[in-house]
Amino acid sequence: MTEEEWRPVKGHEGKYEVSNLGRVRGLDRYVESTSRQGNPYFKFRKGKLISTHVMPNGYSVVSLGKARQAYVHILVAEAFLDKPADKTEVHHI
Repeated sequence: MTEEEWRPVKGHEGKYEVSNLGRVRGLDRYVESTSRQGNPYFKFRKGKLISTHVMPNGYSVVSLGKARQAYVHILVAEAFLDKPADKTEVHHI
């Protein structure tokens, strides 16, 4: 059995990590928010595993932040594989 290894999600370092098994988690962190009176403050957000959704094309996606969805297989490839300059696709086998 493979031991799970976690690495930062490219572009979201310190916020999210992806594992070599394809799981994604948010990290413990403080996020800036605004009170009802309009005053800024920081609140603690506990890290947790993030659920994925399977798209009609069969690939799993995860929501990172408010507006960004990312394919999990791409996050894993960016974190764990070296990308040759002339290659643009990942062979899943």
